[in-house]
Amino acid sequence: MPRQRQSDGQVALRARLDAGLAAYEKRPVTDNRAGNLGWGESYFLCALAEAFLATGDVSYKTRLSARFAKILALRDDRLSKPDAFAKKPLAGWGAEKYSKNQWHVWIVHTGMILQGPAMLGLHTQALQESLADTEAYWRDGPKPGEGYFYDPYLAKLLPLNQQNALGSVLVTLQPERAAKLARFFKNRLRRPEPDRYDWGYWPKETDDEPGRSEDISHAGLNIAFAARCLEKKLVFDKLDMSAFANTWLRSVRRDDKTWSDTVGSGAGKTNTHRPAAIAEWLPLLPHLPAALRKSLYDDGFAALAAPETTRSPRGLLGLARLLRWESP
Repeated sequence: MPRQRQSDGQVALRARLDAGLAAYEKRPVTDNRAGNLGWGESYFLCALAEAFLATGDVSYKTRLSARFAKILALRDDRLSKPDAFAKKPLAGWGAEKYSKNQWHVWIVHTGMILQGPAMLGLHTQALQESLADTEAYWRDGPKPGEGYFYDPYLAKLLPLNQQNALGSVLVTLQPERAAKLARFFKNRLRRPEPDRYDWGYWPKETDDEPGRSEDISHAGLNIAFAARCLEKKLVFDKLDMSAFANTWLRSVRRDDKTWSDTVGSGAGKTNTHRPAAIAEWLPLLPHLPAALRKSLYDDGFAALAAPETTRSPRGLLGLARLLRWESP
């Protein structure tokens, strides 16, 4: 439920968010040829959804619905543009940047684009149509209760973040399948400490990609998925959320302006990824004990304080999530 009163800091935060949303909204909706919808518009849609959930202001919901309607008009099945591997148009948004100029609808792009509307239950029939066209790529297993998505261009399973981006939609619309994805992810998490996680970017069916750690940017998609699973009481619990938060606070965070590139031990390169990468770690906030919650919120607030945040759709998503989950 939206708060009845907001602190002066939250009022200022909303003003920054609204200015950024209004500026981004003036941009025309483009196609997904180079992934612009999957890695740009998707964050803007989610920012509008989070802003509505934070404030109860219906204008955010209305704007999200209208923007998504424009994106729907560009869906491949509506433009009769066939996927190179399915040999028919799919209810998704194809790209050629990631598949050697072959037109291909990626599971991750479908998941990213659908998340905002799914959060608010908008355009449900269109969402179901898109999900139906992912059926051919689903695989049960390999362990009981697990499942994952396969990709025909890669000829193998997808990286965790690409599967779990769609998983965040399935949590609402296909919870049994979301639970299988969640078990696949959770069963490949490592515990370098009893209360901290580490994991790989692209585990195989039978291993956890030993010796490698996922970058903090893609990792956020997995974090957001796990948090949404907890909201629906699927597989993950609050102890898992604390372990993810400790991953950020102990392994990723070096100091107020320095973040490790990966979720591993904290060794190696830093600050390759923009501070807005923390945006997708913020769904942990409502599920954390007070001390951890304050630490993660304060880190997010500091990371997203830069003026350029409002020019990035991912930064706008971070601001909307800070607005929704005020620091205790």
